[in-house]
Amino acid sequence: MHIRKRVTAAALCAFAVFVFMPEESGAQRVKSSNKAGEQRKAEKGLRDNRYFIYFINSSVTNYGTDDQKKVFREIIQRDLMSQILYLKFMFYESFVEIRKSQRKLIDIYREILRSDIDMSKKMLDAFAPAVISSEDPLAREYLRLGYRETINTSIEMGMGDNYRPTLYSMRLYKYVKAVKRIKEAKKYGFYALIRARMTKEEKAKFKTITYDDIDARLGDIVPKEEIDRFKLMNCDAFYKVQEKATFFDTIWQNPELDTLPDFRKYMNSDN
Repeated sequence: MHIRKRVTAAALCAFAVFVFMPEESGAQRVKSSNKAGEQRKAEKGLRDNRYFIYFINSSVTNYGTDDQKKVFREIIQRDLMSQILYLKFMFYESFVEIRKSQRKLIDIYREILRSDIDMSKKMLDAFAPAVISSEDPLAREYLRLGYRETINTSIEMGMGDNYRPTLYSMRLYKYVKAVKRIKEAKKYGFYALIRARMTKEEKAKFKTITYDDIDARLGDIVPKEEIDRFKLMNCDAFYKVQEKATFFDTIWQNPELDTLPDFRKYMNSDN
């Protein structure tokens, strides 16, 4: 009986504390929970953005038009601005800027991918006669893989296009897969042509073909007037650039964030 009374008294005390808890305390917990949720979203968004920017950086540096580089510049600026806002504990504002940059990244990825798919098809079609006439089974297999990866690029891109438009991150992850595939398609094209032009002694010696192997042999396997074009394609297939620095590195060194009205707005709000 005494135990039951003590338990009942304890329960009543707990109930009283819960019922008569000040409203400010409950509101504070909700506010803290919301802040934590905003922080997690911003953290993930920042990680995603760095990944998305990396995989398109070499393509924009090598083949981007002036308009595309202008948009990519803003993407890099907004990514840096998002990091600054995050460090200032402005998690919601940081995520807003992340979303803006991802929306623009989607457009850049789709434009670059369409151009890359067309480039890859033309390259493989140009190499196909020499590869087929060589009757080398491995060279033909490389050619087949090149065509396969070009088709798979279109499939990955189509899947990304058909996600709900507001699912920016999911769409961009699909576009990254598409970029990886189209670069593999270019590599296979070079592997196929080089293998087709090798002597028996060279075929026995070369177990794998590297970027440097392709770069060194291009002068012997493509027309002289097209060497520069194919060297650039080889760079792009291996995520390399011919410039001293990538476009991302150039903008990162001098981001000029003051040129963005949104950045000025955030900085003025501190005053």
